[in-house]
Amino acid sequence: MLREMRTSYLSPKSYYELYIVVTDKLRVLESFLIEEHKSGRRVINIYESVQRVANIVPRL
Repeated sequence: MLREMRTSYLSPKSYYELYIVVTDKLRVLESFLIEEHKSGRRVINIYESVQRVANIVPRL
C-alpha cells in the first residue's frame, strides 16, 4: 500500500480511498499493540519478531 501512495497515477479520489484504508489498518494495529502491552507482552518483542519476516511489511 505504501508504494501505491507514492505514485502520481492516483486520482485524488483514489488517493483518499487508499489513505482511508491505510489509516483504518493502522488503527487496528494500534489497538492490537495496546492490548498486547496491557497483557504484559513487551512491544519491543513484537517489533523484533516482525523485523525477521521480510514479506510482511517493508522496513520503514
